[in-house]
Amino acid sequence: RPPTDRRATMRCSRAALVAAVLALARADELAPKSIHVTLRASWDTTPLLLEAGEFFADEQRFWQFVDAVAGNSTALPSERAQHEAAMAAAAALLPPGGARTLELYLATCAMSPRVE
Repeated sequence: RPPTDRRATMRCSRAALVAAVLALARADELAPKSIHVTLRASWDTTPLLLEAGEFFADEQRFWQFVDAVAGNSTALPSERAQHEAAMAAAAALLPPGGARTLELYLATCAMSPRVE
């Protein structure tokens, strides 16, 4: 082989090596990274109706919420029944986006520290 072919081969080999190293480095950056968090609160689970009550208090509709929940049932033993009562009150007392906001607050227990 002539010397120029050898130099060209070396340059191509170096370029291929650099490209491979860069591809591997980039692949590491693109790998999905996940974070797992466990949070333990110093208080027990708060009943949903109490959290919903705090939410309605912020909306200046606490007593309307109490009347709506008290008028629809006598006892709400399960979390599901409490959730349904809170969402029914939200549908009746809040603007359209308000019920979705309440749903988010209940799902994240955002009002729980205030109740405690």
